[in-house]
Amino acid sequence: MRAIFEIVLNRGWAQLTDKTLNLCKMIDKRMWQSMCPLRQFKKLPEEVVKKIEKKNFPFERLYDLNHNEIGELIRMPKMGKTIHKYVHLFPKLELSVHLQPITRSTLKVELTIAPDFQWDEKVSCGAK
Repeated sequence: MRAIFEIVLNRGWAQLTDKTLNLCKMIDKRMWQSMCPLRQFKKLPEEVVKKIEKKNFPFERLYDLNHNEIGELIRMPKMGKTIHKYVHLFPKLELSVHLQPITRSTLKVELTIAPDFQWDEKVSCGAK
């Protein structure tokens, strides 16, 4: 699949490149794009992940909920803190941009990238 991705990328076929890249990611992660990313944590019970998936609640919105709200969402109040912890272990970046015109054809771009997640060496397996 990776070879197909490289071929369509080199040929400049944007839509097909996007689709093959998504397929490559799904194969690497061993999970479909429609599945909740929390499936990657083996310590999290599968029934909890299935409840989140059945709710069709966007994963990105879980960041905005506190542990009580997450527990209420899946009707398992005791699991709220655990799920909240795992949600905040996923890499998330906060981006801010400052643009300043210098001349008609020159623009100064200042980009600030800050991590907005908790780093856990055990979970990340030494990735940097």
